Amino acid sequence: MKNILWDILMIAIGVVLIMFPGTAIDISIKVIGVILIVAGAAGVVLGIKGQGAYQVYTMGGAVVSVA
Repeated sequence: MKNILWDILMIAIGVVLIMFPGTAIDISIKVIGVILIVAGAAGVVLGIKGQGAYQVYTMGGAVVSVA
């Protein structure tokens, strides 16, 4: 259950990043927001199916750190 809550938090953060007012950095911020939403949604689905959502975090975390 804790994993699903964390995924929902990631989705919420992603939404906030996408809503962020526009600047030059805006595009990269939105990209990170989209990645967080996708990773969070995938984590929720995996969590409901009972598989390890942790892989999704590490994948999303790796992509975010690269971006």
